[in-house]
Amino acid sequence: MLSLLEKMMLAAIDERKNKITWRSHNLVRFGLKGAVVLKLAELNKIRIENKKIVVIDESYTGDDILDFVLKHFSDTKRPLRLSSWIYGYSANNKEIKNRALNRLEDKGIITQEETRVLVFFTISSYIISGSDKKAEVSKCIHDAFFKSKDQVAKDDAFLASLITICGFTKPFLSGQEIKESKEKIKLIKKGEYYPIENNTLKEVIKAVGSAIASQTAAVASAGT
Repeated sequence: MLSLLEKMMLAAIDERKNKITWRSHNLVRFGLKGAVVLKLAELNKIRIENKKIVVIDESYTGDDILDFVLKHFSDTKRPLRLSSWIYGYSANNKEIKNRALNRLEDKGIITQEETRVLVFFTISSYIISGSDKKAEVSKCIHDAFFKSKDQVAKDDAFLASLITICGFTKPFLSGQEIKESKEKIKLIKKGEYYPIENNTLKEVIKAVGSAIASQTAAVASAGT
């Protein structure tokens, strides 16, 4: 069984191009960090309090990615703002991404390759050998929209929510399905659709949405 982070990473890879393209940029940059917060909160390792990440249990989870981030949260002198974690800390984001990719490779689902371009640049490729696993992830996302919401597993609710707020539904839903799900998508973007018992999902969705808006504004400002 794949973890939430592994599902997200696999979903982000374009299997036709063997790459993580710009279409999944927000999912990889912001969504992965949001997913870590959701899983740590689910395990009662952290809680969101006044929009800050408060560590309540420093003991290891047994998951190398979650433990890496939990240690980072524990080592900070003051609780991090959720929005700051989602938008910033690019070095940590790269570590989370690489660890998730390595886990997929260790499971034989992808093969990572690097091609040198000129002298200083390399292009990374991710060849999906476990296409059945990619299909499983796509089905989980699709079902999260069209099954009864009470029947959707929590990880799949997290996955569908993060994919939606990151604007990455098109690879998994047809244009007609997106149109039919318009009202549902609005609720998902507010964190008000899936019956999850606390406000952590809503807080994470809001922080991811704000990060995407800030990035868009920064790009627009740089272009003027």
